[in-house]
Amino acid sequence: MAETAAGDLTSMAASPDGATIYCVVSGALWALSSKDDDPTSRKKLMDADGIAVDPSNGDLVVQVFGAEGVSLARHAAAGGPPQPIAFEDPSFVMWPIPLSSNAVAADGRILVQGGRADTWSYMVGVISPAARTVKVVPLTFDGDLIVPGWSRDGRIVSFGFRYRMNLWRFRRSDQ
Repeated sequence: MAETAAGDLTSMAASPDGATIYCVVSGALWALSSKDDDPTSRKKLMDADGIAVDPSNGDLVVQVFGAEGVSLARHAAAGGPPQPIAFEDPSFVMWPIPLSSNAVAADGRILVQGGRADTWSYMVGVISPAARTVKVVPLTFDGDLIVPGWSRDGRIVSFGFRYRMNLWRFRRSDQ
């Protein structure tokens, strides 16, 4: 009997041809056929916390939340060892928020959640694996952006949550 995926679904993406659905369930990456409902076709691939698929070649970009922080690796569709994806900016920290299904652009750039160590605001970083750089997307938005992804025309789309803050002053009632 095939192992089954049960638990919390946290990330999902599809192969470029739509034949395979990848899902992260309770810390494990699964591959499922979109054309076959047979449970034995499900295959556990590896431990993971987020998944996106490169639309140009079907490579998997796998995200793992570890004790040392968040890491990314490219797993070639044709197989072979994973290739770590890194950038040389120690001031930007990736946060443990799963990738969106369309986090990888056709040119290989990857959108991630993160920020500077001195802020709590959610920022969007664009990783260029070839150049080993990350650039924060400049915004004029008073709030946090989450689950950024690429649109078909190469724009960044995201959910936004506006900040709503109040300042309260409390006094004792006997004064």
